[in-house]
Amino acid sequence: MKRIFCKALVLLSVSLSAASAVAADRALFDNLDYGVYWFGNQTTSQKAVPGVANPYYGGVRPTVIYVHGWQRDKTPLLYRETFDRSSESGIAQDLTAPWKRDGWNTGIFYWNQFADEGDVKDAEAKIWTTAGNTGMRWRKADGSYVSGQVTQTAAQLMLASYASAMAGYTGNNIRLVGHSLGSQMVVVTAKLISDAVDRGELAANLRPNRVVLLDPAFIGDSRSWLNNGTTGQAGLAIVQQLRAKGVIFESLATSVVASAADIKTIMNETAYRELKPWYFGGLDLVGKHMAAVWTYWWEYGFAPRPLFGSGLPAASASSSNAAIGTHMNSANKMVHDQGAWTKTPGDDTYKPALK
Repeated sequence: MKRIFCKALVLLSVSLSAASAVAADRALFDNLDYGVYWFGNQTTSQKAVPGVANPYYGGVRPTVIYVHGWQRDKTPLLYRETFDRSSESGIAQDLTAPWKRDGWNTGIFYWNQFADEGDVKDAEAKIWTTAGNTGMRWRKADGSYVSGQVTQTAAQLMLASYASAMAGYTGNNIRLVGHSLGSQMVVVTAKLISDAVDRGELAANLRPNRVVLLDPAFIGDSRSWLNNGTTGQAGLAIVQQLRAKGVIFESLATSVVASAADIKTIMNETAYRELKPWYFGGLDLVGKHMAAVWTYWWEYGFAPRPLFGSGLPAASASSSNAAIGTHMNSANKMVHDQGAWTKTPGDDTYKPALK
């Protein structure tokens, strides 16, 4: 299983086309650039900068921030993820439109130059520690790495960026969404945010209400910087701690990446769904892994479908926090039933199965 898991991640790392990458500004990759960018649609964005008005952000709106995963060899391609997922699935529509219709701030936290490592374990380490094999080096457009400039972990950088981007926020609905290795980022950063709230350093309404793990990747090997524990074990402890503070967790599995035992243990603490993207071939691990992202953004535009045999609606991006909390506390996960052969979430139904 671990061999298949690693193969899936390696295939993922080379899956995105150079054609989708060339529109990015080279200056963003010649220098270090990370932080929260607010989006006006699927591709138009502006970085959150203190004191600079941002047309795509409102301080009282519900807010969703997405965090990408491993970005091997993407920097020389000038590639950054956006909400345009057409290169992965052929979906050309603006997946943020229903979110914008309902008044959401939609953002992405970029840590792509740190996440650009040949070995996924080196990118993973940067989330938790500055003392990994490659430290906190970051990659430039010419392919070279710069070391010795950054003294905080990627999660600490996200905490600072989040606090800055959300300064003065008066809303009460914040959702962090992580894909693959980005799931570790949202789990660790949610803890840092929560701890800062408990210390009185951040306002209580900045503690995320909901954390979403899309086909999460927690690499199973023990780590010296985690007292020889695994990131899965550490992640589980964080999820349990944050649940006790009222944070709601949901997860969506779409590929073998999310099938490792320690990942399933974490997902069992969440409102856990299994999507069966059978419109991809059996060996298309990349397609299935990436389907988690565009499925989640797309399904917000549809009302949650009934969960077969339960009398409740199944979990969905469009579900209320209260509904997701009910599923999180259930003994059941949700398994894709109908609609597995079509990409649209509009015909998806789920049935319950024991976690």
